[in-house]
Amino acid sequence: MTEIEKLEFMFIEILNQHEDFSSNIEEHFKRKRNESKFDNIFLKFVDCYHFEISSLTMIEFDSEIKEDSNFYYFGMFESDYLVINKISHRVQLINHYKTLLCECAVDGKSFLYAFLEYFKIPENFYEMSDKEDFNFRVERSKKCSELSGGFNFFTTEYSP
Repeated sequence: MTEIEKLEFMFIEILNQHEDFSSNIEEHFKRKRNESKFDNIFLKFVDCYHFEISSLTMIEFDSEIKEDSNFYYFGMFESDYLVINKISHRVQLINHYKTLLCECAVDGKSFLYAFLEYFKIPENFYEMSDKEDFNFRVERSKKCSELSGGFNFFTTEYSP
């Protein structure tokens, strides 16, 4: 089993734990291509699969990975960009001015495995409409950053 197939299996197992997703996984997670131009396992996984899981998490994955000279853009967290820094390979959150808001993970693979590990626990699922508490959402995001080896997680912009 390839690493991509292993990740696919893990992701489907996680979605099966949640009643809103188990009956229609294909709507939320499916392969969109077999090959990727990326060597990085995280970028390859995001490039090869379609994710529609924003009700599980505040992270929204882009349908296509974009890049500029500094970053690979793979998703959004609220209105800010989730990127992989091309020099450090860290997963970072930046705003539309490309100002670093926080370090999310030491690399994409750590980010992905932490994301998957965190959502293995059914109690960690929630619908965004059910939880409007900003502090709860910040703490949840910090926990994912901790699991993925992130540091300096949030600037004062994200502190309560």
